[in-house]
Amino acid sequence: MEWGNLLFEVFTIVFLAVTSMAMQALFTYLKRKGVLEVVATKAELATIAVQFVEQAYQDFNGPEKFDAAMEHLSFSLGKYGIKVTPAELEALIESAVFEMNQIWNEVIE
Repeated sequence: MEWGNLLFEVFTIVFLAVTSMAMQALFTYLKRKGVLEVVATKAELATIAVQFVEQAYQDFNGPEKFDAAMEHLSFSLGKYGIKVTPAELEALIESAVFEMNQIWNEVIE
């Protein structure tokens, strides 16, 4: 049984090392390709869209604000020639709202 545990631990260490190197290589590749910059730009524009809608459309309710943020983000991304799917637009908005709510909850506490 001891050999089994030892082999399992060795396998785990090797697996973690290989996974770590693979993730580093992927990160480097994506950075070189500019993908990370595009992702960061999308996230930043989503945050701006959500903040804009929160400020400009205070009388709107949840779904109306969401639609306005989707429209604003779609327009902003289009200005920069960044293409996204409707599902990605929704995910970006949801992520920005979640992040904004997290910050708000931290301020309240």
